[in-house]
Amino acid sequence: MKISHIALLFAAFLLFGCIDQEYYRRAVQGQGVIINGSNASSLCNPAGAPGECKCMVCDTFLFRGTTRPSNKFYPFSYLLSECQFLACDYAQFQSYMESSPSLAPGATSARTRAGDDMLNFFMFGQGGFGEFNKANPYCNNSLRMPVKWLDSKYGNGKYPLPNPERALCFLDKGAMPLYILYSRGEAIDSARSAEIAGSFKSMGPIIITSEMNFDSSSPDAVSKVKSQVRAMKSACPNCLVALAPRMWDDSSQLDEIILEAGDSIDIFAFGINSHDYISCNPTLMLSDAAQYSQYLLYRYGKPSVLAYVLFDNATSSDGTCRWDDLLVSQGYSEFFTYPQAFAASGIIGGALYSSYGVADPLDCTDCALFNFSGSPIAQRQASWFSGCQGAYSTSSVVPLYFSDSPGTSCSYSQPGYSFVGPDFRISPQVYEEPADSWPVFYSCDSCLVTKIPGSVKLSPSRPDGSDACELYPVLDVYADIRDIDPALVRATVQRESGFDPCSTSKDVHPCGKTPGMLEVDDPDGNCGTYRAPSGQYACAMGLMQTLVPPYTYWDEFGFAHASQMLDAKFCAENEEFNPYNPEHSACVGTAELAGAIRAAKSLIEPNEGKILSGYSRDSEDYNNMKGIITVMLARLYYAGPALVTPSNVNTWANDFQKFRNADSLCSNDPDSHVCCSGSRVDPSLASNGCCGSGADFVNYVTNEKCYDIRPRNNNEGGNNKPYIIKTNSFVRLYLGIRQRCGICDQDAWDRNLNAWARSEGID
Repeated sequence: MKISHIALLFAAFLLFGCIDQEYYRRAVQGQGVIINGSNASSLCNPAGAPGECKCMVCDTFLFRGTTRPSNKFYPFSYLLSECQFLACDYAQFQSYMESSPSLAPGATSARTRAGDDMLNFFMFGQGGFGEFNKANPYCNNSLRMPVKWLDSKYGNGKYPLPNPERALCFLDKGAMPLYILYSRGEAIDSARSAEIAGSFKSMGPIIITSEMNFDSSSPDAVSKVKSQVRAMKSACPNCLVALAPRMWDDSSQLDEIILEAGDSIDIFAFGINSHDYISCNPTLMLSDAAQYSQYLLYRYGKPSVLAYVLFDNATSSDGTCRWDDLLVSQGYSEFFTYPQAFAASGIIGGALYSSYGVADPLDCTDCALFNFSGSPIAQRQASWFSGCQGAYSTSSVVPLYFSDSPGTSCSYSQPGYSFVGPDFRISPQVYEEPADSWPVFYSCDSCLVTKIPGSVKLSPSRPDGSDACELYPVLDVYADIRDIDPALVRATVQRESGFDPCSTSKDVHPCGKTPGMLEVDDPDGNCGTYRAPSGQYACAMGLMQTLVPPYTYWDEFGFAHASQMLDAKFCAENEEFNPYNPEHSACVGTAELAGAIRAAKSLIEPNEGKILSGYSRDSEDYNNMKGIITVMLARLYYAGPALVTPSNVNTWANDFQKFRNADSLCSNDPDSHVCCSGSRVDPSLASNGCCGSGADFVNYVTNEKCYDIRPRNNNEGGNNKPYIIKTNSFVRLYLGIRQRCGICDQDAWDRNLNAWARSEGID
């Protein structure tokens, strides 16, 4: 398929369809909209010509073989495909419906050819890729629109660069990723946007927005957004580039952007946010979304995506009413009465803003469905996920077809538009008992290792405790934000604190940023007071054992404005940083761990040829072994950066190369090498991975037996040896958590689907 764009015409009336500004206008901002449809039909059809019905069509099916259980549940893939919005009459619609795979559990597909056009369906989504992975089992593993905010707050003032491998993972499993560019208007950068979009080139129909909620009253912002969308479309022609105004924006500046850059814009993106309303009425918010999308569709001929849905337990924007827990729960439940209205209004999907309400760019006060520990907040969690679980029953799967004119009907099948007006109040069921979840089918994480190479001498070790995979999902949220491996984050927490948020370590010397602290109080009162034993000092604290003390000690030690506290100030925002707060600890700890990973990769790069010489470059085993070495070096860097210098790693790489060649050395000169036992390699050293062709770099550096026979750098003796040796067991712990928790396991997809198929009696 080829993407076709609406031609830009010089006449504004023709360019912007049949809807003028008087058709749609705000009543009072935050009070909803007024629709004047009295003359819409004559405006749209001055010569009696009808509008068109459009279908969202994607060439999404990639044949995998009818015997795979995945075809029973996930009958298509978006990988390498393309989507567009095509004219769609009744005959064409019926043709799509007869050949399109159902999304209902257990359904089979009649489609057997790659590249066939398929009608797309309304997509339910979840904000945060890490949260998507957690929420999907609560939605029968049928969520199809993962949303990731690329917030400049986490990119040193620029949009952070995403990991494109995660997008590939989602596309392959029938999910369409949505990336939101957000900088609060402070860093709208076309070059950076193009770099991000270019990383997804030719992958499939990834949705990527312009600056979200840009200020159209600012000429500078409008100019930058025009450049931004052009740059992104040029860098990624198959991406669906979305213009992202604030909801209610009906300004002439939108006309200007569409006139000058409309050929680079495929859709609109906007969100609904209870913070913006002076009325505590979820029906009003949801109906406004349908009406605003319809306005954009009728005026500009482009559909929309509902990028976020946020109901917050807080007062309205003017303080006149409060969104209490019942109203929030009703809003979540009522959302699932709107898919037909949304689809008929040109909305292709809608996503929950956040499940955990942490690290959120829109600053929700109390919008979470789960608390820090992962326990559900009953009414909200139940109301959203009960609706989500029912959304993929056969009767409620909503095909995406809609009219581009109010004078045209597209009711080809079930009623496509059930909207009854913003003043209509319904009483959706508010559930009390938390919704259950299915087993996890898959997750798409930022993986360092996807499969353990057979040559590795390290066997995975099981993590302590039965819930190391579920405790404190805030860890996975921050791993997602920073695009780092969540198994590495969880292994770090297991090793550092054993998942005890009140953990405090001690040392005979003052350490890090906590010099001379004999005792420390938790300012939130949850962990009491820690008093160091006689002759020792309080050191690292909290889940990830940060070296930053609570904010209550900053003045005492002269840290209040020190640059070394920047991460803590950033994570706490109000500067009341507390390492015993799981969110603060996760935020600071993952920032430090991300830095450790970057350092590890920079140390590996100049030595790759030596430490990975036993593998074919860029093969699966090569990349996975490189990931395991990254885990090792990142752990050493996190525990003590002085241990992992370029000099040290270069020495290890050179010596490892010599030891790996011990096979030929021993046969040629038995006395020349410590690994030799006669003319052969010492079997005990070879079996431990210390010598010979079976050796691996991690074992060579960290295995105690290998440590004792290899040359050592000057700073490896004394107290440093335990750090290096313990890294061996840490890598094994990482591999064990990754395996046990189903993180970054490329075979888990088929195993889990096979297990599900067997449990359902599906052959």
